[in-house]
Amino acid sequence: MTVDLRKVAPRQWRFVVRTAELDSSGVLRIGEMVSAGERSTGRRADSLALELAVESEPAAQAFRAAKFAESAERRAYWRRQEETRLAEDQARGPAVQEALRRRLGWGDPERKAGEWRPGSVIETAPIRPGAGKPISVAELSAYRVVAADQVDPDVFATCTEHRTLYGTYSQGRARELARRDRWCPDCSAPMRNASVSGRD
Repeated sequence: MTVDLRKVAPRQWRFVVRTAELDSSGVLRIGEMVSAGERSTGRRADSLALELAVESEPAAQAFRAAKFAESAERRAYWRRQEETRLAEDQARGPAVQEALRRRLGWGDPERKAGEWRPGSVIETAPIRPGAGKPISVAELSAYRVVAADQVDPDVFATCTEHRTLYGTYSQGRARELARRDRWCPDCSAPMRNASVSGRD
């Protein structure tokens, strides 16, 4: 906590007590007001500040607990939103997989089907052809679409370990997805099993 004191008259102090915390870079961040008012005392400023800090600690703890609960609920809300979107995208996956299978199912299996992009991303209709390593029809056919947020995507996030694809609308979105592991069923299965085991 931080305590701001201002002397307004002899033996009369105006004070404000605020929460404070160090951020990830070590900078002190002053937060919300815990209490404020005036105090009549002949004590020194540092002694008065310590007294006010001790008095305000229960209120500060309650405030921090409320902020933590609010933050946890916000994270849970966005997690539920993400899970809902993922379920919708997974339901779209089989249709996109079938469309991709039909698109790849004719001609030379060694012909070019698309190109790799940075961040484990595949683009099947490159805007800048030749900018990335080619991927053949045979190589792309070894992957399966497990989710898609578009009905006919040209960009796919990949899980190269389990050869799964997430169809999406841009390379940036695909790179964001590729960094996650919750959308790949084979990656997320161990986490789900560990969660179930933890509840047993």
